[in-house]
Amino acid sequence: MFDHQIFRQPWHLTKITAGHEKWFQRLVEAHELTLAWIGGLELDRPGYFLKRGPGYEITADLRLLDSLARSSLSDLIDDTSAEDILWRLENSVWVVQGYTLLNLIGRTTPEDKAALHTMLEQISWKTGRELAEKYSKQIPIMWHEDLRALLPILQDKYLAENGCMNPLLVSRATGCELQLELLTCPHRSKYEEIRLIADELCNLHAHRLRGCAYFFDSRILMEVVRGERYCVQRFRLQQA
Repeated sequence: MFDHQIFRQPWHLTKITAGHEKWFQRLVEAHELTLAWIGGLELDRPGYFLKRGPGYEITADLRLLDSLARSSLSDLIDDTSAEDILWRLENSVWVVQGYTLLNLIGRTTPEDKAALHTMLEQISWKTGRELAEKYSKQIPIMWHEDLRALLPILQDKYLAENGCMNPLLVSRATGCELQLELLTCPHRSKYEEIRLIADELCNLHAHRLRGCAYFFDSRILMEVVRGERYCVQRFRLQQA
């Protein structure tokens, strides 16, 4: 006898894997950071400051980005593969983030730039803390004053590119110290819009992760070092 269960899924529908879902969630969270900057600075977002014209294929996806947090990956799949949808979304999310930051900096007077950077760092930190709180409710983390317990969230919430499932290379991990090499740091981005402001963006992404870590323990200190090959994030648990 035939097992009719196997025919319930149409042959042309794309299978969505756990890896696809994680990739999609990272893109949603990356775009939420961009929206947090705009909302925190109380700015309008006319097309996310993007120019219109040939070569900007992302223009057609702006409406999709506006509803990204309310969508699921399955909502976006038609007869296109999950990978194609995710690559298209990734391009949109990162170009929008790059252009948004470029324009926020470009429209600020020199005397106000320091204040702008401080505000963006605070917004990014707050976004990271809220993300950690949300994540901890979904997957409780056993915190016993051991920094290695934070590795799953740091690996999962770093803003990776290229669908990278392991964007952080752990070069040192002890109970009181973590050293992570950023394999998909903004300085190594394939997107020109990101490389143009890589220093600023790398700093803001670091503040986002700093906020994540602070949620679990305010004694966790973090610094970012520009290495020869990769940027390095170092976490240290300050002893009382």
